[in-house]
Amino acid sequence: MNSRVIYEIPDLEKQISLFEYFLGLNEKFRNSLYIEYPDLKDNDLNEFVRSLYQTKKNEVVSIKEDAQENWVDVEEKVLGEFSKILQKEWKLESIPGGISFLPLSTRDLKEKRFDVYFKKDIPSILKTTTHELFHFIYFDKWKDIFSDTSTEKMDYPNPTWALSEIALPIILNNSKVKDILGMEFKDYPMFENEKYDGESIVLHIQKIYGENGVEDFLKESYEYILKYYESRNSCNE
Repeated sequence: MNSRVIYEIPDLEKQISLFEYFLGLNEKFRNSLYIEYPDLKDNDLNEFVRSLYQTKKNEVVSIKEDAQENWVDVEEKVLGEFSKILQKEWKLESIPGGISFLPLSTRDLKEKRFDVYFKKDIPSILKTTTHELFHFIYFDKWKDIFSDTSTEKMDYPNPTWALSEIALPIILNNSKVKDILGMEFKDYPMFENEKYDGESIVLHIQKIYGENGVEDFLKESYEYILKYYESRNSCNE
């Protein structure tokens, strides 16, 4: 059976650009890279990533092939559930899934691709694949409702991005997707302890989901997350 997800090894320049982006994003992401790769801090980035690429490539090839074989077994079931949940057909015929040296999971909404860390075990790679793929169809549904949302607004650190990350585990843990993979989706760490008006924002959005169909859920939860962001930003001024 042909797979919609085609796992690949991003080329050297792509891997370097991923490292450059997150090293320059903020201290939190920069420190996470230094924790995983302590030698990165005192070495030339290009040479460091080049060395990883040369020494680990055979290992990553094996991981890529293993991931592809395992993903094929669950793909149609997962994508079918996505369409039921969001009342939206999956449109993309294929999507690249990079097995990357970057110790972070990334997606590119413009290029329609995602990347996952090569040190994850196969079940975790499948879970990350499911997570990132859900965002693609989720944002397709989002554009049906909020057609003027730019791609940039759907990325970190904007409210639309935040809602997608909060909503994902709520939605998928209340679906058959969890059972297909045999694992639960955790709350996004950045938001699990956040409160608005004295209430957990995750629990409030979970309540909205339980009381509404998908379109009303997106509309009502977006109004709520905008209020949360407004309150948070006013406190930081």
